[in-house]
Amino acid sequence: MEILRRIELADTSVGSVVTIGSFDGIHRGHQALLQETEKIATMNGYKSVVLTFDPHPQILLRAKDKRPIRILSSLEEKEFLITRLFDIDIFLVLDFTAGFSEMTAQQFVEDILVNTLNVRHVVIGHDHRFGHDRVGDFDFLKACGESYGFEVTSIGPIKYDDEPTSSTNIRDAIQNNDLEKANRLLGHSYTLFGEVVRGAGRGHKLNFPTANIQPKIENKLIPPRGVYLAKATVAGLKRYGMCNIGIRPTFEDHLSHDVVEINLFDWKGDRDSLYHQEILVEFYQKIREEKTFASPQDLMTQLEQDRVACLEIIKNI
Repeated sequence: MEILRRIELADTSVGSVVTIGSFDGIHRGHQALLQETEKIATMNGYKSVVLTFDPHPQILLRAKDKRPIRILSSLEEKEFLITRLFDIDIFLVLDFTAGFSEMTAQQFVEDILVNTLNVRHVVIGHDHRFGHDRVGDFDFLKACGESYGFEVTSIGPIKYDDEPTSSTNIRDAIQNNDLEKANRLLGHSYTLFGEVVRGAGRGHKLNFPTANIQPKIENKLIPPRGVYLAKATVAGLKRYGMCNIGIRPTFEDHLSHDVVEINLFDWKGDRDSLYHQEILVEFYQKIREEKTFASPQDLMTQLEQDRVACLEIIKNI
C-alpha cells in the first residue's frame, strides 16, 4: 500500500475507487467499506484509494464546551490494520485544517475526487457527511455522479451481535472496562502505537523487565488500569506479553499519571536496544485490575501468576 500525504502524488490515471472517512478504529463498519472498495477496484482495473484526514476532524470542529474526543487509532495504527486486512493501493491522508474545513461539498467533489483522483466510484458509509456545514451526503454524491460520470455505493449500517459498530460505541466499551465487547465490534484487537522510552527500571528489579511506551498521539484512548494479555510488534519482531496500565500503587513513590508498560515473553535481545523504537501493541484480553500489594515480593508472586494465566490463554489463540 502506498502511503501519501500529498494528493498530487497519487497516480490514479487508470481511474479510482475512493472511500472517504476518518476510519477511527478500522472497525467492522469500516472494514465493509474497505472490502467493497477493494472489490470494485479489482473488478474494473481501477486504483483503490482510502482517503482520510489528519488530525481527526472532530479535534478541530468539536464544540469547546464538550470533552475532547479520544482517538481509537493513530495514522500508524490505521496503516497497520488496513495493510494486514486488505490489499488497498493508496492510503491518502489530507491535512484537516481550518481552511480545509471551509471547503464546500461541491469543491471537494470537483477538486479532489474528479479533477485530482479521477474517480470512477465512491464508497461511503450510510451516515457519512462531508464539506462545509456537512452538506455532502449520499444523495448529493449521486447527483454529482450523474454529472461527472462516477457511481456511488452506500454501505451500512453494520451491526454485530445486534450492536451498531460505531466508533462511539467502541469508545464507550473501552472506557466502561469492556475490552471484550470493544474487540468484538472492532473485528480485531484494540491497538496502541507509540515509542519505547526509558522507565524507572522497577520491572527489571522484580525480574519482570518492561518496555515503557509513550503513545504517539496525546489524545489516544488508553484502556483502563489493569493487566492485559497483549502482543507487541517491535524491532521487526512480534512477541506476546503482559501489559500493565496504571500508576504502580505498590510503591511509595507511585506515579500521579498512568504509564503503559509491557513485559515481553521470550525476548532474547538486548532490552536497551528497544529504546526509541516504534512499538505497536494489540490488547487481547484483560487479566485483572490494578492492585496495591503489601510488598514487592507479593507483587512478584502475582506477576508470575499473571504470566501463567497469559500463557494458558495464548495456547488457544
